[in-house]
Amino acid sequence: MTAATNKMKSVTTAANPKDTVEILISQPIRVSVKPATPKTAGK
Repeated sequence: MTAATNKMKSVTTAANPKDTVEILISQPIRVSVKPATPKTAGK
């Protein structure tokens, strides 16, 4: 029984969630928005 309790305790400790930090650095992205060309009516 003692061995089973110790095994359960070690497995429970190993299964606990761990905090991780992911930091990704990339080059800046530039977005340009240009005005639409006006459409003429009647064509």
